[in-house]
Amino acid sequence: MIYSGPGNTCDSYLVLREPLVEVGTTPWDYNLVNFDVSTGFIQVEDQTTGALYDAYFIEPNNCFGPCLPKGVLHADALEMKDEGWQYAYADAGNPEIGTGNTLESELAAGNANEYRFGAKGIWRNWRNYRYQTNRISSGVDWWYNTDISTDGEYTKFNFFDWDDPSADTCWAWSNEITRYNPAGFAIESTNPLDIYASALFGYDNALQVATSSNAKYTEMAFDGFEDYDQVGGTPIYSGHGHLQFNGAVQLTADEAHTGDYSMRIPTGTQHTFISNLAAASDNFKPEVGNEKRYAISAWIKEVASTDVTVEVWMDNTPLASFTSADFSGTPIEGWNRLEGSFFVANTIANPSQFRLVVKADNGINEIYLDDLRIGPFTGGMMTYVYDPIILELRAELDANNYATFYSYDEEGSLVHVKKETERGIITLQTGRSNTVQVPNP
Repeated sequence: MIYSGPGNTCDSYLVLREPLVEVGTTPWDYNLVNFDVSTGFIQVEDQTTGALYDAYFIEPNNCFGPCLPKGVLHADALEMKDEGWQYAYADAGNPEIGTGNTLESELAAGNANEYRFGAKGIWRNWRNYRYQTNRISSGVDWWYNTDISTDGEYTKFNFFDWDDPSADTCWAWSNEITRYNPAGFAIESTNPLDIYASALFGYDNALQVATSSNAKYTEMAFDGFEDYDQVGGTPIYSGHGHLQFNGAVQLTADEAHTGDYSMRIPTGTQHTFISNLAAASDNFKPEVGNEKRYAISAWIKEVASTDVTVEVWMDNTPLASFTSADFSGTPIEGWNRLEGSFFVANTIANPSQFRLVVKADNGINEIYLDDLRIGPFTGGMMTYVYDPIILELRAELDANNYATFYSYDEEGSLVHVKKETERGIITLQTGRSNTVQVPNP
């Protein structure tokens, strides 16, 4: 078969890749040697010299086709979709609409306009793809004989198939976002190894309050007791942070490990955090059936001789129990770090309720609880505390639940950075700035 340059019925231009030459207006005839239908790249033979060339066609009426003159160095693709998402309406307060029912229940029943409330019609990122293939190398020993001016092109390249992305195995997905919150932030993603990463948002879904690797969205929980509307010290909204308050709760500004507030538990009383596993809400739900281990950590301040007991239950089965004897390290300005772990045994079938009970055992006074977190033992959780009014970052707690504190001056400039360690709180950075006003002469 013979191919020629300009002048044919399609007005196509045959271009040689090496050397990069566009066939002139005088038809140059080439024998077709190889033709890849999926990419449009061809190999031709010069009838005069017998030389072989990689080539391709440029079609002026189809410039989205395979017209890449010097090959491809990198290619990725992004799929988006506007429906099928799971939204954590519970983390947004699950507002009531119209009939008095919650938004989540009305959408599930088909009684609410999905486009009005953002369940459909908003295109969000879904899957990222990378093209994986070998690259052209000028030398046999490519690991030290690479010419970066000419090497590195893909040895082959196929455009992304939007109808069937799995048709070409060279296009491999690298990340998939599985959940968004109602405010539009991505809160859960996974990769081809089935490793999840998740994030919790607080402060009216404006700021990220916790991140964790190797954790699904419902496998992590955190509460710093800062971003609540309160009446007489009692929060009027609960459930965010994946920990549901049960009964009367008092938040106080008398003591705080980070931020301004902590939970006060009077002596001889207890407080219970409940997660109903069978409910459709996004509260904390540990994985059942694989005996996956979870880490629990919190900061507790005991007043006078009051002791503390922390119990973890699945239905009526105790999973773990911790006391003041399980505090890790020495107290830091009166605050003790509680650290432990638990797992759900395979013998527990179809559990319906997870409970975390914090008891202030009989003593003279009370205990204070702050910066409570739960997550997979193999995950690395980071948590964040902000000023609830101006939303400045006040503290950042690392994977061991130790805090880095940030202080600001009246102009909002950072002046102090302090780090909490096993030996106490140390200053990492301090600085002041001033603008001198020169009086007019």
